[in-house]
Amino acid sequence: MKALHIRDVDELVIHRLALLAKTHKRSMQAELRTILEEAASRAVPLEVDSNDVLILTAAESPAGYGREQIYGDDAR
Repeated sequence: MKALHIRDVDELVIHRLALLAKTHKRSMQAELRTILEEAASRAVPLEVDSNDVLILTAAESPAGYGREQIYGDDAR
């Protein structure tokens, strides 16, 4: 599972988060996870177009990044 490391958090913010955790009878880690999950749930999901196609190609040099090498056409 991924982890986060956040620098330069104000001591007052940390103290208040600790109070919230204590109020909810959770560890600081559980409190922060809950806060992050709630915030992330409010994010607007990106719409995915089912017609979008991801094309991957391997290139040995920067010269290999031309449209024809990537798409296999002549820019039409």
